[in-house]
Amino acid sequence: MDYLECLRLTHAALEPRTYCEIGCWYGPSLAVSRSPTIAIDPKPHIAFQIEAPTRIYKMTSDEFFEQYDITELFGEPIDFGFVDGMHLVEFALRDFINMERNAHPGGVIAIDDILPADMAYTGRKQGQGAWTGDVYRLLPILAEYRPDLRIDVYDVEIKGFCLVSNLDPDSRVLEEAMAEIEQAIEQGRWKFETLEQLRDALGPKPAEALAGDLAELARRRESAESAAAAE
Repeated sequence: MDYLECLRLTHAALEPRTYCEIGCWYGPSLAVSRSPTIAIDPKPHIAFQIEAPTRIYKMTSDEFFEQYDITELFGEPIDFGFVDGMHLVEFALRDFINMERNAHPGGVIAIDDILPADMAYTGRKQGQGAWTGDVYRLLPILAEYRPDLRIDVYDVEIKGFCLVSNLDPDSRVLEEAMAEIEQAIEQGRWKFETLEQLRDALGPKPAEALAGDLAELARRRESAESAAAAE
């Protein structure tokens, strides 16, 4: 199973009302969406047929969230988001913060490039071949500063797949700790030397567990929405 199949399963199980993607590049993951979609990429080169109503913003994610209110653009918060932008942990952290702040509390954020198949992929500078950068460091940061989040990591080929749920759009914990976190990143915190250390820290589930976890998420969302409607 690859990350595109993971996205297909997620879209099919959750049926999100809105979908936001950071880092669409040439569009294979956009082609999976069937929901109103906003994609953000400074250099998109779309080569796939996109069926969902989609708006592509040709800019960095930092620029986008400074200039636009995505809830106003959609008419409602983000229901499902996918972080696949610049492959450096501080960028992924800002993308997560911006995505969660604009998300539905029952929404889900997927994160790519968090379980590299080889530590050679994890350099801070892109080389030849596969490059996941050090995005994996985002997960221990979230676990440390936001233990209220549910973080599920799946052992998907080459680069892994992660779902973050139990979102809190009102939380400002990460924003308030940003300077502290960035300093710790520069000092080498949350960095692993071996693949074994990384996998032990992230505790990935087999890819086959994704379908069952998505079914549980869908049930939780339905229950929460039914309870909210009854109030």
